[in-house]
Amino acid sequence: MMDKSKQKELVIVVDRRDTAYTKNPKMCRGCGLKLTKDNCHHTTWKNNGVRYLYHRPDCRKCESKVHNDYYLLNRDKIRDSSIVYLQRLKETEEGRGKILNIRKKNLQKQRILRDKYRDIIFEAYGARCVCCLETIRKFLTIDHVSGNGNVERKEFNGLKMYAKIIHDGFTNKYRILCWNCNTGRYHNGGICPHEEIRQLLVAN
Repeated sequence: MMDKSKQKELVIVVDRRDTAYTKNPKMCRGCGLKLTKDNCHHTTWKNNGVRYLYHRPDCRKCESKVHNDYYLLNRDKIRDSSIVYLQRLKETEEGRGKILNIRKKNLQKQRILRDKYRDIIFEAYGARCVCCLETIRKFLTIDHVSGNGNVERKEFNGLKMYAKIIHDGFTNKYRILCWNCNTGRYHNGGICPHEEIRQLLVAN
């Protein structure tokens, strides 16, 4: 029998956003957008095993901007507070376990966001290798056309790189190559062996 401490708590979720918007439609106080269940920023309140969802008077975009602006203005204060909090957690075994759980959750969120960004970028650039036309996602990678990927990765790596590509509007600095074509280009002076074969066929 499973230990009660390891059983997940059953929580009933009551979504009150539909009722709020049907009876009393509201506008975002930041941009004036008409708020709906899909575009609103919501908050939760838990009582006796029931989690209630309530709307907030901002759309998700404006709420995100408020949080980002607050962080930029109070970055040092937030960082110092986080360091003190982590030091307190490290003092107990329970706290150290909590730190490990937080790290695991953050890694999982990063993986999910990474896969989401990769799919967005792949779709924007055609979702296939521009050289051999490979379409299997696990074989595809994002390539720097000018070959300066190692330089740019020193400043933008991982999620930051994907976010930059999306933020810049999918410029022609990048393209999709499969790993074979990408590696072949690296070991062959910037030219994929496939391209050399095509040039020979055209010449003959």
